[in-house]
Amino acid sequence: MKSYLLTVAVATIATTVLSSCLKPTGDDNPICQKINTAKITVSKTTFFAGEEIRLSTVDGANIDYSWHHSVVPGELGLYSSYVVSSCSKADEGWFYMSASNRDCSTPKYDSVFIKVINKPVTAPCSPINNKVDFGSIPDITFSYATWSLDAVYNSRNLSGYQGQGYPDINVYFHHYWNNKEPEDGEYSLNNVPSFEGGNVYQVYLASHYGINWYSARNGKVYVSHVNGKIQTTFCNVTFSGNGSSFTGTGRLTAP
Repeated sequence: MKSYLLTVAVATIATTVLSSCLKPTGDDNPICQKINTAKITVSKTTFFAGEEIRLSTVDGANIDYSWHHSVVPGELGLYSSYVVSSCSKADEGWFYMSASNRDCSTPKYDSVFIKVINKPVTAPCSPINNKVDFGSIPDITFSYATWSLDAVYNSRNLSGYQGQGYPDINVYFHHYWNNKEPEDGEYSLNNVPSFEGGNVYQVYLASHYGINWYSARNGKVYVSHVNGKIQTTFCNVTFSGNGSSFTGTGRLTAP
């Protein structure tokens, strides 16, 4: 009888000690419970180009994190937060987060769609619509601009033309906008009519006069919409070509 009681006592003690040493699993594991609460936190879901995007989730030791993007290849980060210091249109899309631990049977997943747009900016000048004043080649005034896809450069082009013997004006947009309406805001100048990389907020501004081609080298083009029609404005932009340079100011509105 004593032997039986001793055996039972030893078994009970062993079970208690073993139970106290085992790690809690599933819903009983505090780490797993914390992982189950993981969601992406972000201050807003629409950002202006150049702003900081800061994504975060629940922070905790012994949690494995992974961040991915719907367009950007590869893994973005392995911590409880992911930051884009200066966002561009290339950062637009779905961000995915996973949080896991090897003692937890199910990882936690979450996602958020981030939109990146150009910040609307008012042009610093107010030229007459569908008129361009050049410094050393004839000024032009045209009844309306044309807004079409240019087959040569495979880019949408907002252009104006007065008539034979006068220069024209062309605003070529990044090919990203071939099937989308360009967003309002400030666009930088590209020196060539071909666009590479992710900066979709740039245009190629140029004028053809006689046998000469003049390209805008510095300055900005401001895009807006009037009654649903795209409008571009540029102020004292420097054009150069054929060994000469001059400034130009103008505004074009699509028909």
